[in-house]
Amino acid sequence: MINLNHLRFARVLAQTLSFSGAAQICCVTQPTLSNGISQLEDALGGALFKRTTRQVDLTRFGQHMLPLIEESLRAVEELRASATAWHDPAHKLLRIGLSPVVDMAQLETSLAPYRASHPDVQIFFKQCFIQDLHSRLQEASIDLGVAPHGQFPSHYTQTPAYQEPLYYLPRCLESDPPPQLEHWPLVDAAREPMILTQGCGLSEVIKSLFANQGVTLPLYPGHALDYASVENWAELGIGGGVLPHSKLSEQNPTCAPLLDGQNQAQLRVTFIWPQEPSQAPHLRDLQELLSQ
Repeated sequence: MINLNHLRFARVLAQTLSFSGAAQICCVTQPTLSNGISQLEDALGGALFKRTTRQVDLTRFGQHMLPLIEESLRAVEELRASATAWHDPAHKLLRIGLSPVVDMAQLETSLAPYRASHPDVQIFFKQCFIQDLHSRLQEASIDLGVAPHGQFPSHYTQTPAYQEPLYYLPRCLESDPPPQLEHWPLVDAAREPMILTQGCGLSEVIKSLFANQGVTLPLYPGHALDYASVENWAELGIGGGVLPHSKLSEQNPTCAPLLDGQNQAQLRVTFIWPQEPSQAPHLRDLQELLSQ
């Protein structure tokens, strides 16, 4: 059985990377926190953290599980907030579902005017794949979707959120290292199998980008689970990849901006909601603000 307190321990430890610091924040003893982390790792079937005498860091498994841990804790927080809103109509909630490819920093910049004008609204974020976003919007279990442009039919209202440049990660082979280019034209990027992800909408954007230029894109037969894997697989020579700037590691010597014709290719991200205006005033205010 998974204990909610143990999930909280893991979230704080991932933030502090210090058992003593995390224990202090969680108001428990260090042995209690350490034991809780161990029990959580046993329940999940793998180590979340690498422990040495000098440092603590997330394992690859921990990096994969941390967003799910955070989502589980947010779900509990949303459950409590929804119950409060039911009993107290003055309590306002905004539930936002977003594709994993969305950059939270740029999303927060887009939402900043609304946060400033509605400080009493409590916002919850849910990472969802595109199909899940469709279902949640239809079921009204979220109020707003955020996803790459072109993923939703026209009967939804859609307005721009932000855009960011796309970069090409060349396939790195020891026998034939990639050239160091300032830009990668689409035609050059299509010479190697392309590694794609699933579910977030990025793969559809990449395919459309090449198709619109009449460029045949060879695809790697497998799929990467996350954006770090795309980068890692390209470095290992498995294939090439395309990622938005926000999903690249800080140090990547081979990647370069991808050119769409003469222009730098962009990932366009949109806000999505049902066409009918919301009955809640604070949600109507959001829709009006995003439509300006």
